[in-house]
Amino acid sequence: GHRARMGTIRKENINLSPIGKVVDDCWRNITNRYVKVEVDTFIVMPNHLHGILFIHEFRKGEAFESGHGTDERGSPSNASPLRVPKGTKSGSLGAIIQNFKSISTRKINQLRNTLGKGFWQRGFYDRIIRNDQELGRFRTYILNNPLQWELDEYYSE
Repeated sequence: GHRARMGTIRKENINLSPIGKVVDDCWRNITNRYVKVEVDTFIVMPNHLHGILFIHEFRKGEAFESGHGTDERGSPSNASPLRVPKGTKSGSLGAIIQNFKSISTRKINQLRNTLGKGFWQRGFYDRIIRNDQELGRFRTYILNNPLQWELDEYYSE
């Protein structure tokens, strides 16, 4: 089942639990591990997460400017090197999500003292956002998610 453990929704606002704060922090820090990835609008819900990531591709010789500097940042000391299963391209959305799930699960297990326990379901739903109108709609949908919580397919008390 989908147990709510990352927070609760009260008066249409999400109140993150300690686990939810770990997830929120790990999502924000994706940009520290991947210089080509920009975290846009996102929300941690009681039992799932919605987020928009921009993955910037660069051609050889193209100037690179970013608020995060131009060098690859080192991984956090407790992050293991990214081992990508066969078939998942390094730097792809799949690899980024696997890395996020791996790091957040490890930190959640440290918090709960539940070494090696799984946290996330397999897979994820992804969608390419094709234009500014779609981007605006998705941002609004994400920000309004707490308002829709009782109608959510994953809703649970």
